Amino acid sequence: MKVLNVEETRNIHAGHAHFHWVCLDKTNYISKPYYGSLLEVGKAADRHRENYEDHKGKVFIFTCFRKCGK
Repeated sequence: MKVLNVEETRNIHAGHAHFHWVCLDKTNYISKPYYGSLLEVGKAADRHRENYEDHKGKVFIFTCFRKCGK
């Protein structure tokens, strides 16, 4: 078995790579996982920004490699 360093382990996706959008307001809301394209999660994040105008600078998209439910 090969010993991996930290950087090599970060590049292992194991088939679970997906996106979330997060709103860093008081509740730190994390969205459901989006397994499609980045465009799909971007549209969902934009809808949240439109609904809550004071959250515009608090919404971000990130890639997640954990096993989240579909």
